[in-house]
This record gives sequence, structure tokens and C-alpha cells, in this order.
Amino acid sequence: MIEYLLTTSPVLGRDLAEEVHNVVKSSLDDANKRQNAFSQRELETYLSMYSPDEISVLKKNPVISVFAFDNGVLAGNGFLAHGKFPDFAANGIDAFLYGMYVRPEYKKHLLGKKIYDIIIERAGNCGIRTIDAFSIFEKNLKHYLSLGYRKTGEVEFTIGDFKFSFPRVELSLNPAQTIAV
Repeated sequence: MIEYLLTTSPVLGRDLAEEVHNVVKSSLDDANKRQNAFSQRELETYLSMYSPDEISVLKKNPVISVFAFDNGVLAGNGFLAHGKFPDFAANGIDAFLYGMYVRPEYKKHLLGKKIYDIIIERAGNCGIRTIDAFSIFEKNLKHYLSLGYRKTGEVEFTIGDFKFSFPRVELSLNPAQTIAV
């Protein structure tokens, strides 16, 4: 049975941070195998943003973290951070969907949808008005657009030797969009 944990604590224990890193890695590897968007070196460089050291204390002002566990095993997770990427200047009304990742073997359980629904409902209840995100895979961009996000431009950043550029999307929340979970 899948159990969901919602927290607003910015601190994760080292063990959970390592599990999150493993979920992110397996999710990105699986998506990249299907979409062939990145070299292995590019993907490993991007993944460095989710190293256990980076994720153990969520330095991006988290407002919502959702974890899905199956008999104590982390099957998926999602994070929403204050502000907009990349500066995360917290203004109380904007948030950035920092990531939603599900282990490939759990995709058929619709964990991503449930994690997303919890995040959106909580965001609406916290007074967040807009959610910013970027999509590293074309299929994900189409999914964001189907959820009501609109494309607002590109986001660019550099990690190590690689410069990344991805479509930026934004969702405007209103009380009618809040989902009861």
C-alpha cells in the first residue's frame, strides 16, 4: 500500500536524501532512455543538482515536499520551492516546481499524479498564486501544457561544463483549481 508523507521541513535526513537521489536518478535515466535527449555525461551533470548533499538540506526554500512510500521504500517524490528559478526570491505568491520523480516500476500506479495533486492542493491552500517549472524532456512539456501550464520562455543555467536551456512554463492557481485530496 502506498503511503504519502507531506512535509514543509527544509531538512531531510541523510538516508532519505540518498533515497531521493536514487529515485531522481532512476526516473531521469528511464526518461532519457525513451527520449534520448542527453548524453550520459550531460545527464550525470544535471543530476548533480540532486546529490544527497544538495538535497539533504533543501536550499531552495521548500514549501512543500511530498514522498510516496511503498512498504517503507521511497517510490516517488516531489518538491515545491518558494520563488522562481533560479534565484528563488521568496515573495509569498510564487513557487517553483523543483521536481517530481517516480521510480520507473511505479509509473503504472499513477504516483506522479497523486504527488502532483497533493502539491497543487497544498500550494493553493498556502496562498501560492503561480507555479513556475521547466521541462527537460519534450514529453513532459506536453504534459505540463495539458495540465493548464502556459509556456513563458526559456530558462538557461550552467552546471560544470554544460549550459542547459529548457522551456519554462507557468501555472496560475485560483481557488477553483484547488484539488481536494
